[in-house]
Amino acid sequence: SERIMEVVLDNYAVVSSSMIIYPVGKTWLFPLGELSDGLGFSINVSSALGKAQGFVIEESRDFYLDLPTCRVKYEGRSHTFDCHLALSHGDDIFVDAALVEKWLPIRIRVESLRSQVMITPKEKLPYQMREERERQAQRLKVGTVLDPGYQRVEPGPSVIEFPTIDQQISYSHNVVPGSDSNQFQHTT
Repeated sequence: SERIMEVVLDNYAVVSSSMIIYPVGKTWLFPLGELSDGLGFSINVSSALGKAQGFVIEESRDFYLDLPTCRVKYEGRSHTFDCHLALSHGDDIFVDAALVEKWLPIRIRVESLRSQVMITPKEKLPYQMREERERQAQRLKVGTVLDPGYQRVEPGPSVIEFPTIDQQISYSHNVVPGSDSNQFQHTT
């Protein structure tokens, strides 16, 4: 019995407005590929092969899941897990919430009566880092650059100041049997 849930970060930014998750006993199975995409992790999932591969936050933190052998590699180490806590279904791999919390730097809280899943990051997620970069870029566009607090020094007068003109002139004369061409160009 599938449930369609809204997935939001703890600051109420919507990760997915309609993610399908499955209740199994007292736990929930989450689609690893869809959740990774929503949070900005670079993890590619092949449901047909029962494998997922990529990295979490940065390339040095590789991630590899092999469902047929019940092995997962994260944070540089290989681990085994209970095969009943993950399964291939449709075009994704569904994984128990406790395993997702163990493998990815997030905490999950399911509020089934509100049809909402609340994600609390344990560290800055790619999604949040991107928003921060966009905010900083926006501030630069507006012109409100943060003052680093350096002492201001006014430039002193130069020895000689006068207006300048930059002018370029070119002339070419080409002689080809049967015709001559002259070309004059200038820019100021």
